Amino acid sequence: GEAYNQPIYIFKAAESAVSTTERLTLDGLVTQVAIYGAESEDDRRKLEAVVPGKTQYGTLQDVVFLSSSTTLAQAKEDAQGILWESGDPSRTITVEAPDVPEVRKGWKVRMEAGSLLGYYIVKGVTHNATGRTMSMELRIA
Repeated sequence: GEAYNQPIYIFKAAESAVSTTERLTLDGLVTQVAIYGAESEDDRRKLEAVVPGKTQYGTLQDVVFLSSSTTLAQAKEDAQGILWESGDPSRTITVEAPDVPEVRKGWKVRMEAGSLLGYYIVKGVTHNATGRTMSMELRIA
């Protein structure tokens, strides 16, 4: 399960040594999907439609090919699905904080540090008992 923990721990930069790192990556990003028709006699496929996504990151195109059993409407739905899955840059949030040994993967935590303000889910956590610190990888809840 996810976010099942009680209480929810709050990490405030003002009260403890909390450092945060955020990284955006465009790996795997798709900003538009081109839909090509089924093959014709001359082995060429006609561009049927282009489904745009968030093109402010540039044009990173994926392609969907119509088959004889797929309608253009179905292909456009597939294209929307691709944009829904891959249409945003992936964001990695890492937080170094004083160790709270109870914190586990899947827990909800509240961050009030740097640009992080709100609730996050712990994607992974590494506890350093000797240094009494922990490193958490988070995603927005």
